[in-house]
Amino acid sequence: MRLFFLPLLQILLFLPLTSLAADSGHKTGMQNYNKTTMSEVQRAGIVESYGTLPLYFIENNGQADKAVKFYEKGAGHATFFTNEGVVLSLAAGADIDATAPQESGVDDLTPKKSKHGLIEVVRLFFVGADKNARITADAKMPGRVNYITGKDKSKWQSNLPTYGAITYENVYNNIDIRFYGNNRDIEHDVIVRPGGDPSLVKFAYKGVKGVKITETGDLEVSLKEGSLIERRPFIYQEIKGDRVAVEGSYKVLKGEDGTFVYGFTVAAYDKTKDLIIDPVLEYSTYLGGSGTDSIQGIAVDSFGNIYVTGYTKSVDFPLGSLSGMQEVYGGGLFDAFITRLDPSGASLYYSTYIGGSGSDMAYGISINSLGEAYVTGQTDSVDFPVVSPVQATLSGAKDAFLAKLSATGSALLFSTYLGGTSNDYAFGLGLDDTGAAYVTGWTSSVNYPTVNPLQSANAGVWDVFLTKVPSVGSPITYSTYIGGGGGDYVKNMVVDGAGSVSLAGYTNSGDFPIVNPLQGTIAGGNDAFITQVDSAGSAITFSTFIGGTSDELVNGIALETSGLVCIAGRTASTDLPVVNAVQPVYGGGNTDDFVTCVDPAASAIVYTTYLGGSDLEGSDIDIALDSAGAAYVTGWTRSPDFPMVNPVQGVSGGQTETFITKIRPFGTAFVYSTYLGGSASDGATSIALDSSGAVYVAGWTSSVDFPVLNAFQGVKNTSNDGFITKITPAPLPDVTLAFVPDALSVALGSTYGYTVTAINTTAIQQCFQYWENVTLPDTTIYPGAGGELFGPIDVCLDAGGSRSVHLTHGIPMIA
Repeated sequence: MRLFFLPLLQILLFLPLTSLAADSGHKTGMQNYNKTTMSEVQRAGIVESYGTLPLYFIENNGQADKAVKFYEKGAGHATFFTNEGVVLSLAAGADIDATAPQESGVDDLTPKKSKHGLIEVVRLFFVGADKNARITADAKMPGRVNYITGKDKSKWQSNLPTYGAITYENVYNNIDIRFYGNNRDIEHDVIVRPGGDPSLVKFAYKGVKGVKITETGDLEVSLKEGSLIERRPFIYQEIKGDRVAVEGSYKVLKGEDGTFVYGFTVAAYDKTKDLIIDPVLEYSTYLGGSGTDSIQGIAVDSFGNIYVTGYTKSVDFPLGSLSGMQEVYGGGLFDAFITRLDPSGASLYYSTYIGGSGSDMAYGISINSLGEAYVTGQTDSVDFPVVSPVQATLSGAKDAFLAKLSATGSALLFSTYLGGTSNDYAFGLGLDDTGAAYVTGWTSSVNYPTVNPLQSANAGVWDVFLTKVPSVGSPITYSTYIGGGGGDYVKNMVVDGAGSVSLAGYTNSGDFPIVNPLQGTIAGGNDAFITQVDSAGSAITFSTFIGGTSDELVNGIALETSGLVCIAGRTASTDLPVVNAVQPVYGGGNTDDFVTCVDPAASAIVYTTYLGGSDLEGSDIDIALDSAGAAYVTGWTRSPDFPMVNPVQGVSGGQTETFITKIRPFGTAFVYSTYLGGSASDGATSIALDSSGAVYVAGWTSSVDFPVLNAFQGVKNTSNDGFITKITPAPLPDVTLAFVPDALSVALGSTYGYTVTAINTTAIQQCFQYWENVTLPDTTIYPGAGGELFGPIDVCLDAGGSRSVHLTHGIPMIA
């Protein structure tokens, strides 16, 4: 009898869930499995909403009330530091005017009223303190604050320093008070030096309803709406390099003139060493100010820094206390904004308004290799800030604009209007390898500026325009109309390194310029189109309709490095010409979303698929492609049965919900598809990828319970706030597999049996999928038979938990 030895021939694979659908063949392995609720602990490694941004303290150089020495501004709040005390402006559905000119002291530092409500103004005084105490700043930060508002350059300021902390020095004898923290928590340490008496320290709140000590020892400050919490103080001394705790607590004292006073009780301590009293004042806010905010574009540079742009009507839009070139709201209905965060989301590099006294809205953003941001949109402001413009003045009711910011966000490198005497709307923006910028949108102007045009005249009611400018902003390289006799619209574009442009939009023009088409005639009221222009801007190389007998609208386009082009949009056509569709049938309702990909030679459609459920899918849809050709699609849906695959959030809880869907290369399957949202309305507008496979989604939400994690702003301020969410590839499960064979050798034609035990060695629940096969020495694969784990199954193990099963394999006769 021949013996066949099997010394642990199993192949063990620990894979994230998103990798399973892309793998083929038979393997032994384990992978993460995510349950369909956002509350489970596994989500902590999946979804990151940017947060914990540090506070940046700015010295007043004339841009704020003269009583203010330093200030910080965050999402929905601002804090002003004066010799008389500290003023906190807390948004309660209002607009904060952080720099309104005042003529007297701290009592007049009141933010303005607005139609949205009032700011709650809270004052914190140091009772019995030296009002002439010196206020100093330290922990200098790398960022700078700049003020560039309107066209009067004499009022512009730049490169003002920012700091990580400020200190009231010797506010009591031998006692300092130091402020620092992040956008959610602001800490104020009381530093009692040798010779100081902690019983002298008394804080008084004014403008609040009351203070009390909770059962946990926290100090709760009651406001008109909500409360502030100062956590139980941590009191300690540094002795021989160690922190030695000292017993102590809050003590509420009698106040006068409507103030509420508290101090501290401190047990015996070493009076030859400094004593630190460290309470924490917590804020809880959302990404957005007290007006309406919407993120419309997102980009990620090669280092993983995140840039978002959009528009806001909040005069207190969260600048994180570190602005870029324009910290003050310019006026009018909306201002555009640009915000840059570091790769971890833990630090705001800059955030700035861009706008004049009218309405300014940004939609497109691109970043060059130097970290310089280009943004485009539209404005009706006659005083929109321009620098080295190719067009210095507003020409029509509304013009497009193009602006380029320095890498630090501190200066406009160039900024210009683009438009004719009617309306011009810019949405799409791209860059080539030289840094030249390409802008697209649509115009009703018959005199939109054209240079070396493919089409010199507006052919219909609305025509697409495409304009290229060099990296320095002038002169225009080429600028052209593209369109037919009806309405033609473009919301997005992509540019390859050489400058070839791909446009995606929709048209009702039967005579829209078509070249080498895959669909040569318009099929419905509005059809989608893809149009490609060569690198010289001298010819259309490919242009095709895509659509069914009803309407198609297109918002998103993406380009893969090999030349694969994919578009994403919305359709009402039940007869959309689908190809290799993962969802071949219209889902229902008024509209479905759809995705179409065209091969690099523009000779065939790789796939066209519906994407939707039985209700409405929105037109705010965007798409990104990774290097393998997998498509990532985001938008919003009202369908309770939108296709879900391996979801992070499997149930729609709101009126509309953001969705994020990943489609395998060639459209063969969904890798994952998930909702993301709260109990009201949520919608994504843009998506980006980084080199690690992380997905960045941005948009708007009106949900007070939008899922946040490590939130920069944990509570919604007003009707709509923006949001930024990062979804990372699922981490490998931290689970150990142990194999115990029944025997070290078995006879051919017999069975091989063993016990496998999965052990969760962590302190949190681990969820994963397990599948199992055995590969024999001749490379033949034999599946497991019998036992509990036949085929992939879902497994969840609690902290420290384990699960064991017995499996057997039939061993064939081998000649």
